[in-house]
Amino acid sequence: MTQTVEFKLRLYDGDPRGPRTWWDGDCFLSVIPLDRKEAADDAVLDLTAELRGREALFLLSGEDPTAPLPVLYLSAGEVGTTLHDLLTLVTAKGTLFDKLLLLGTPGASVLLPSLEHACRMANSWSLLNPEGRFDNPQMRKEAWSCYRQKWSRLLTLAGEVCPGITDGATLLDSAVKTEKPKRLDDGKRSREFFCTGRGADGRARLESRGLRILAGSRSSPLDATPSLNPAFRETIKQLVDEDKLQKIDGVWTFVKDVRMASSVQAASILMRTAAGADAWKDTEGVPLTAALKKD
Repeated sequence: MTQTVEFKLRLYDGDPRGPRTWWDGDCFLSVIPLDRKEAADDAVLDLTAELRGREALFLLSGEDPTAPLPVLYLSAGEVGTTLHDLLTLVTAKGTLFDKLLLLGTPGASVLLPSLEHACRMANSWSLLNPEGRFDNPQMRKEAWSCYRQKWSRLLTLAGEVCPGITDGATLLDSAVKTEKPKRLDDGKRSREFFCTGRGADGRARLESRGLRILAGSRSSPLDATPSLNPAFRETIKQLVDEDKLQKIDGVWTFVKDVRMASSVQAASILMRTAAGADAWKDTEGVPLTAALKKD
């Protein structure tokens, strides 16, 4: 009697090489393209199996039609517990992220302030992380020194995949200055836009490096939807911790002006769901992207 044995073989939908990972001692760089959800899910399964238990910095990059520079969001954590949760929603239709980089090393979370500070100095990104988290220059300097020693080769590889990452390293070493981003003229910079989706009452001023949500803006009174990007959920938590976003009469309200690098990020936080740049409209009801083209 012939015995039947069943085998299950999982194949990649796309590049047969799957995710790319480079190693340098106990440091690594992994790249996951997010433009195809099925391929990204496969990459997550493989990387989770390969890198579970290791720490890494997570760099989500992409494009926002209204941001002056490519957008970047930074996070850190243990690969096994962070990677799947982070990618669950960022691969959804309409996400502004198209690539995820993992920069791994023991103690990666300690190095997050240095990398964020470097990316701000580089002026190559519209950084989605709220400003003001790290105000200890000496701690940043010490962590950066360690970061540079361990990751010089990985930074070069990361720069090839995500141009601009190495600019921060160069600036912190006081070697060169990078080109400043283009700024909007005064007329465009002074314009105000409004976001009212899902019952929100948001008002923001267009600036040279994003949108500034003005104090008094009220978020949607509805519960956050599953489509709200996890990166933006973390931003909301941080704004609450910093007392910039407070619950007033049962509604989360901005009590201080807060600059957001991305109009997509700003609209999503106010509406508590996935939203696009055109959730913002000017006083005549013209969507943000159309208003900018009109000008």
